[in-house]
Amino acid sequence: MERVPLRTLIRPRPQPETTLDLRRSVAQPEATVSTYVFTASIRGHFEEILEHVARGEGQGFWIQAEYGAGKTHFLATLACLLAGDDALWERAQDDTIRPYRRRLRATRLFPVVISLRGEAETSTVAARPLFDVIEERLDHSLKESGLRDAVRLTLADDLLDWFAAQPDGTRGDIEAYVQRQTGQSPDALREYEGDAALTDLLRAYCDEHSIRPQVASTVKARLRHVYDQLAAPDLPGGPYDGLLFVIDEYEGWEKSRPRGSPQQARDEDLLETMAFVLPRGEGLRIFTVVASQTAVPAKLRGEHGGDRFINVPLLAGAERDYDLIVSRRVRELEPEKLPEVDEYYHYYTQQFDFVRDLREDQFHDIFPFQPRCFDVARRITERELPTARSGILIFWQALNRPQLLDRDTLIRVADLLESDGLPECLNTTIYRPAFDAYRV
Repeated sequence: MERVPLRTLIRPRPQPETTLDLRRSVAQPEATVSTYVFTASIRGHFEEILEHVARGEGQGFWIQAEYGAGKTHFLATLACLLAGDDALWERAQDDTIRPYRRRLRATRLFPVVISLRGEAETSTVAARPLFDVIEERLDHSLKESGLRDAVRLTLADDLLDWFAAQPDGTRGDIEAYVQRQTGQSPDALREYEGDAALTDLLRAYCDEHSIRPQVASTVKARLRHVYDQLAAPDLPGGPYDGLLFVIDEYEGWEKSRPRGSPQQARDEDLLETMAFVLPRGEGLRIFTVVASQTAVPAKLRGEHGGDRFINVPLLAGAERDYDLIVSRRVRELEPEKLPEVDEYYHYYTQQFDFVRDLREDQFHDIFPFQPRCFDVARRITERELPTARSGILIFWQALNRPQLLDRDTLIRVADLLESDGLPECLNTTIYRPAFDAYRV
């Protein structure tokens, strides 16, 4: 039986964005959620996290996956659903995930989205605490929500409040101290040099006079202080039920810290506080989701599933998930043409061994590509090549070549060379000798 051309059976999707930025993706929630592909294993990971949120059990989750496996899209979709409006759930392309909207309708999480990409490239990063980055993003999120003036975020905020609340005698002594040190009044110092200049002098005054201001000074106390303010009934716009921290690109930050160094220990202590100490010890609804190529640090692994960070191995052990994600991101099947797709299936099962192990629905999932295409593209692009973060663009480019869609055969590995992306990947130091030999 004669098969119809591929172009009559599929609709290429718009060109996908393959190198995602977490903050930009969260700022475009409808596009982010509607294009996310929920495979069976990914659905299970989402359900595990959403169940903890629905039960109000604060927890840490460590999303581990190879380069280009979709960590950023996973994080962005999760953040959009948990912090977005109710209608956004309808954009989720999964019948199991959408019903969580009803269970989570009354849950209001304050989102803090943090990408560490590029943060490790600064010369001072080794000395910079991770908490500083988190505090900066908290500040940004509060400003976006119109709550910056309602929440005392930094230690400087609290010291200024403490100074303003002092009795006249103590306040007069401090004003005289600032005048002697700078030749300016506290108000003038703040106006011309900023709050930080005044708070430095407030700390110095307290140290000299052995005064301990009643302010939250430890990392744990500061996070608790911010949480309590966001959960306060009189918060403008109403209280939040918890905090959601989403942290991407952790491996680059981690590599910038010498192994066993005080900086590394300090960062791990902070993550433990966010994911375990405050949720388990004090019952706070804090959900911390970290994405990294590297495994969970030993200090943050728990002996039990609910301890510290729960490991979420993205795409691990799900060999065909990558195939399914790529194919769904680059094309749609024409629903009324499925009988014609089945004609391809029956022809190839009779003629070729590589299809005989596939069920009909699995063949639909990857049509019109041969299974070997995904294996080859994944092995090439997982090497962190600068020209392609994932194989998605390679498949999309091949699928948009008219000469391939005019055929009545599946797309083969050699056909992927019709894309721009694959030759660019192969024309690199790692693959160039073999690619040159192939072209000869």
